[in-house]
Amino acid sequence: MNYKLLLLPITIIIYCTIMNLSKFDDSFIKGIIHILLQSSLLIGLIILVQKSVFRFIIAIFLGVELFTLLSYDSSLSVSLVMSLLNTSIGESVSFIKFNFITILLTIVFLVSLTILPVPKRKPLYMLLSILGGGYILVPSIVSANTLFSSTKYESYRKTGLARGFSNDYISVEYFLNVDIGYRFPAIRAIKGITDSIEFFSQQVELTSTWKNVTSKSSNDDLLVLGIGESLRADNLGIYGYSRDTTPYLSQQLNSISLFENVYSAGTNTWSAIPPTLTKSTGSPDLSKSIINLAKDAGYTTYWISNHAKASHWDFSISAIAEQADHTFFFSNDEGGGVYDIELLGKLKSIIANRNNKTFVVLHFYGSHMYFEDRYPDEYAQFQSDNTILDEYDNSILYTDYVQAETIKLISANKGKYLFFADHGLGSPDGDIPLKHDVRKEPDLSSLKVPFFTFPKVNIFQNIGTKQAISLYYFECIFSKWSKITSTDLTENNYCDNALKSNKVTFIDSNLNKHVSSNEDRKIEIVSVL
Repeated sequence: MNYKLLLLPITIIIYCTIMNLSKFDDSFIKGIIHILLQSSLLIGLIILVQKSVFRFIIAIFLGVELFTLLSYDSSLSVSLVMSLLNTSIGESVSFIKFNFITILLTIVFLVSLTILPVPKRKPLYMLLSILGGGYILVPSIVSANTLFSSTKYESYRKTGLARGFSNDYISVEYFLNVDIGYRFPAIRAIKGITDSIEFFSQQVELTSTWKNVTSKSSNDDLLVLGIGESLRADNLGIYGYSRDTTPYLSQQLNSISLFENVYSAGTNTWSAIPPTLTKSTGSPDLSKSIINLAKDAGYTTYWISNHAKASHWDFSISAIAEQADHTFFFSNDEGGGVYDIELLGKLKSIIANRNNKTFVVLHFYGSHMYFEDRYPDEYAQFQSDNTILDEYDNSILYTDYVQAETIKLISANKGKYLFFADHGLGSPDGDIPLKHDVRKEPDLSSLKVPFFTFPKVNIFQNIGTKQAISLYYFECIFSKWSKITSTDLTENNYCDNALKSNKVTFIDSNLNKHVSSNEDRKIEIVSVL
C-alpha cells in the first residue's frame, strides 16, 4: 500500500475538523457528520480534478477561508479585502509577525493540497464525490419549500434590496452564502469578492455639500481632534482596568470630560473612520466630512498622521485627510515610522505660526500591531505570562503619556481638544484576543473606545456621561463641541434624535449597518451601505 496517498485525505480531514469546530457546540455527533461528509466532498472533488488548474483554485478558496477563520473567526469580507489593499509594507511586516503561525499553517495547507499525490480516479472516489455532493444539495432540496419563506431569508432579502440587488440575485446569493455556505464554508469567500467588486464600482464626491454652515467661534479658535488606534476602553485605568495604564490621564480627571459608554462606528480602521468623520445616510458621504464642515466655517485645516499614506480607494482615510488644507504624513510607506510623540512637534509648529481659526486632526498610531513597536523601551512596564497583553498594555501606557503631553500643549495655547479611538480589539480573554473583531456579529466590548474632551465641556445636553454614544453620529458630536453647524444637522432634529437614542450603531466588515441596544446588547442588521 502506498501510504503517501493517505496524506491528502488526512490533510483534508484536519482542515474540515478546524472549519467545523463550532458545530460541536450543537452536538458531538453533528460535528462528526459534518466533518466526514465535508471531507468526502473535498477528497472526491480533488481526485476528480487531479492536477488541473481547478485544483489550485480550490486550494486558494479553502486556504483563504482557513486563514480568515483562524485569524478573525470570520469569512472573507470587503473590509478585510480593503484593509489588505490599503496596507503599507511596514504594516504588512507587522501583520506577518503577529499572525506568523496562522500564515505558516495556511501556506503548509495550500502547498499540501496542491502537490500531495492523488489516487487514480476509481469508482470508490467517484462515490465520495457523489456522497459529498448529496451532503451539499440534499438538505437544500428537502427544505426548498421553506428556504425562501423563512424570517431569516426575508431579512436577508431586505438588506439585499437596500443594496440595489434584484430578488433573483438575492435568492442565489442567499442560497450560496447562507444555505450552502453552512455546509461548505469556503464558498462564502465568493461574497467577499463580489462585495469588493461592487465597492470598487462606486463613485464618490469629495467637494463639500454642507448647507448653510455657521460658526459661533472666535477668530483665533484652536480645535484639535485626536484619533487613537486599536484602543480598548476596558484596558484603560481611567475606565476601571486593574492595571494602571493611564497614570497621567488619571491626574487630569478634574479637567477633562470622560464619557464611559462610547462605541466605534466600525470594527477596524477602514470600516470605522469614514462613517465616523462623515455624515452617513447609507454610504459614508465624503462631501459631508467634518474637514469640509470646518473649512466651510472658515477654519484652516490640518491633518497630521503617523499612519501610512494609503492608496486612494473610495471612502479611504487618505481621501478624507487630503480634503484638509495641509496634510502631513510621517511616512508614505510604513505606518508608525516614528513614535506618536513626534506628531506634537508638528502641532507645536502649526500653533506658533497660525493667524486664523485652526482645526487640526492628529491621527495617532496608538496600539496598532505589532504592539511592542509602538513604545520606547522605558514604557515596557508590564510583565506576566501573557506577553501579548503586556505589550498591548505597555502601548496604552505610552499613549497615556502622549495624550497628557497633547493636553499640556493645547492648554498652554487656550485650545480645545477631543480624543477618541477609531475602534477597539477583541477581549484579551475572548475568542479573538486583541484582534480586530470582524465577525458577522462582533462582541460589542470590542467596539467600546475611550472618549474625552479638554477642557471640561457639556457637549450633550440632557445626556449623562454613562449613556451609550455611537461614533457613527460623530458629526453631531463634533458640531456641538466645535459650535459649527449646518442645516443638514439641524433639520428634523437629526442630531438631537441621534444622540439621545442610547443605541449603538456601527458598520460591520461586510458594510452592513447594525443597531444594537445598549441595554440588552442585541444586534440587528437594519441596512447595508
